[in-house]
Amino acid sequence: MASLETPTDHPLVRRMLRRYARTRGTAAKKKDALTIDRLTTLFLAMADDLAALRDRALMLLGYAGAFRRAELVALNVEDLRFSAKGCTAWIARAKNDPRRAGRELYVPRLPSERGDLCAVAALERWLAVVGTDGPVFRTFDLRGLLTANRVDPSDVARILRRRAAAAGVAGDFAGHSLRRGFITNAAKKKISIESIKRVTGQRSSAVVIGYVAPRLWTTTLRCSRSSANGVVAICCTIATIEFAYFTTESQRSAKIKNATPRNCTSTRYDSSMSAPTSDTGLSRTRWAELHVEGFVAPAFISEFVFRSPQILDRGCEREVADLLITRGDQALLISQKCQEAPGTRAPEKAKAWARKQAGGAASQLKGALRRVGREGEVWCDHPRRGRVPFPEGLPPITHAIATVEVFEPTVLGDDLPLESQGTPITYVSVSDFLNLSRQLRTVPEVVRYLDARRFLPESELRVIGAEQSLFLYYLLFDGTFAGFTSCADAQQVLIERSDELQAAMAAKAERDRFSLLIEHVADQLAERHPQYQDSLSATVFDNYEPVGERRAYLQMQEIIAGMKLAERAALGYVFRGAIEERKAKGGLGLTFAAAQVSSQSDLVFIFGSFGESPAFSRDKLLSTFHPLSNDAMMHYERSRCLIIVDRDGQSYEVGLALLTSPPSSELKRINSKIFGPLKTSARDLYFRPT
Repeated sequence: MASLETPTDHPLVRRMLRRYARTRGTAAKKKDALTIDRLTTLFLAMADDLAALRDRALMLLGYAGAFRRAELVALNVEDLRFSAKGCTAWIARAKNDPRRAGRELYVPRLPSERGDLCAVAALERWLAVVGTDGPVFRTFDLRGLLTANRVDPSDVARILRRRAAAAGVAGDFAGHSLRRGFITNAAKKKISIESIKRVTGQRSSAVVIGYVAPRLWTTTLRCSRSSANGVVAICCTIATIEFAYFTTESQRSAKIKNATPRNCTSTRYDSSMSAPTSDTGLSRTRWAELHVEGFVAPAFISEFVFRSPQILDRGCEREVADLLITRGDQALLISQKCQEAPGTRAPEKAKAWARKQAGGAASQLKGALRRVGREGEVWCDHPRRGRVPFPEGLPPITHAIATVEVFEPTVLGDDLPLESQGTPITYVSVSDFLNLSRQLRTVPEVVRYLDARRFLPESELRVIGAEQSLFLYYLLFDGTFAGFTSCADAQQVLIERSDELQAAMAAKAERDRFSLLIEHVADQLAERHPQYQDSLSATVFDNYEPVGERRAYLQMQEIIAGMKLAERAALGYVFRGAIEERKAKGGLGLTFAAAQVSSQSDLVFIFGSFGESPAFSRDKLLSTFHPLSNDAMMHYERSRCLIIVDRDGQSYEVGLALLTSPPSSELKRINSKIFGPLKTSARDLYFRPT
């Protein structure tokens, strides 16, 4: 048998496992921590018998040594050495020790006043029953008699759950809960990461951080309503305006419709996602480019995410990058390098490959940046818009980003350029780029993050695959790297301030919950509802652009794409409020609210929710868009108005109004009487809401 190949290394088996992982998912479900306070509650509910004696020793030792469940039950009496100061345990085999080198773990003896929580004392009492050899932790038979059989690793979870249920301690506990409890308590006591790793046997600081914080790193007619920045009412006074309608097919899932908070997990771009099926005809690198494009498009608004920027060079078409993401006067240019067969290289060879590919990506980006501002034919591909020309050439690039596929932190060469033609060049792994896109979600926020990141020590700027600690530090310090000295120190700060970090992450999850609603509208704007003209009068229908024209809907999408994440979240909060209020008032008619954001100084937003009835049809709803937007623009002294109405989950009705002639003083006076007495409120926008 020793001469046979391992079946799991066969390409067909590996492909099957990858497909299974994509279907089943690879996100780990973390169990609740059994901290020392919870353990104390469990012990108070335990009887004074042999089973309780064993379980107390198992739980205290598992907690004090941060044992994995398999390590804990594998202990033999011969593996333990006791002294006056504590106990040393020999761990013969561990999850991260495939060569079975083994390691020693020291568990100190607690002072006599804390003897009830001393793992060493509990273990000594239990061993007085077990004897001097054989398994430390043994099972009981059906009659309650102690056997010589070793406790199975899966039994640890059952013991913990049974004891927790008996003590009335709620939680999702498993064998890992003891290990998680130790790390959680150590972090609260500000024990250093290195000290924690010496106990747990972990090699990665990022893994330790993952224990103490969830990983961020896996959208009745009422005359007034309070809004984020104001209140509006319907009035039929009309100035001269230019108007365009757009109707989208909503098709929202219950998750998006109810805007429930999402679980922010790390998105790992690894070999489990690696293989396009054989019938696609794509290489893996090409497949990866399309996959990354599809992943980042919803947050950045898909209409402004372009693939394969190309130029005409001496009569030949030449690709200058893999992705171009634009937003007004800001643009990100991305060069991506992925592996054709990930996991086939030895670790050191994989790092050497990454260093070489990072240099290649930098060279490609430097060549592209030299083309900025030069005349010549430039175009990109887009899945919906086809070939999109850039008549003025490649737009000015705010940041160039080189992404390389690695699965562990990798130090790049010191000779890699950090800028070219005055444009910064940033190096990150493909996985980290996906996570940053998912967490920052807008071009302005990505630019802000990369601008702040530029001032980190140069040694940190040439490391890829370690972005999680940087981002969490940035999140913790309100969108800055204040006080940052090194990645190692940042990891220690994250451990010491884990409670603050969790609060920051919870605030971000709440913000993303509402931002998703606005992003969904922008994404749906790409396609017109197939039955948009049904039951519309000629007057209303004339406000729609002819089929095939995109000018108005692109303007609507550009408005959303240009907002900061906190602004999207604030508008989503207003939109969601209008939906909930209409349902609370009986579900029929129209409820709406107005809002303004600082980045769009010429624009007022109106968000509404509509429930159709015989007395209030969709045609009548769209007929109100003219007076409603007109009044809002005059009252708030804005020249544009974007109206977004949710039609009870069936579609979005979206309108963009432009004020083409100034209102008379009489119209201003009328609107002042209507809007002036209404209550307004304001919401401050922070990167991390407090």
